[in-house]
Amino acid sequence: MQDEKGAAATAAARVVSASSSAAAVAAAALSSSSPVTMTSDLYSQLEQKDHDLVLAAELGKALLDKNEELSRQNEKIAEDFSVKLEVGPVQFGTYSTSRQCVHVCT
Repeated sequence: MQDEKGAAATAAARVVSASSSAAAVAAAALSSSSPVTMTSDLYSQLEQKDHDLVLAAELGKALLDKNEELSRQNEKIAEDFSVKLEVGPVQFGTYSTSRQCVHVCT
């Protein structure tokens, strides 16, 4: 889980920096001597950005699914605890003697 968060953070940082690095790429491309090299470099950088974006989306989805699962577990635990609180005092505070039931107040 920690690796997913680290990878998601790295991918998200790459995606966020895409807009600022796009300007740098364009500037570098304009100063490049070979148009073929420039085009190839731009395509490889765009592919990397696309890959990072897909990775960030997949990791975000995985984290969202895990969060929903943990929320359901938390609700179940809270529900079970609530039921135990309701039943608890009756079980421990009521004693039966022959035909009558006596409730002990503390």
